[in-house]
Amino acid sequence: MSGDSLDDVLDDHFLGCALAAFMELAVAAGRMPDSEATRRLAYRYYEEDLAEKNAARPGDPAGAAAGPVDSGPESRYHGG
Repeated sequence: MSGDSLDDVLDDHFLGCALAAFMELAVAAGRMPDSEATRRLAYRYYEEDLAEKNAARPGDPAGAAAGPVDSGPESRYHGG
């Protein structure tokens, strides 16, 4: 895997959520976590994170964020 490919994987928002879910479940269980439980938790983290980013900003009467959603370093599931 080239350096650029690895960076792309590590910078992917969903993969950050999946890694957080995997690690949380592995630590809690003390073993390899169930893949289905990991998948469900990863999607929950991802959806919660996107919902927070799309939440109405102060002064936004439409209730929607303007412009595209950025999965930048402020994400709690992506340590960028």
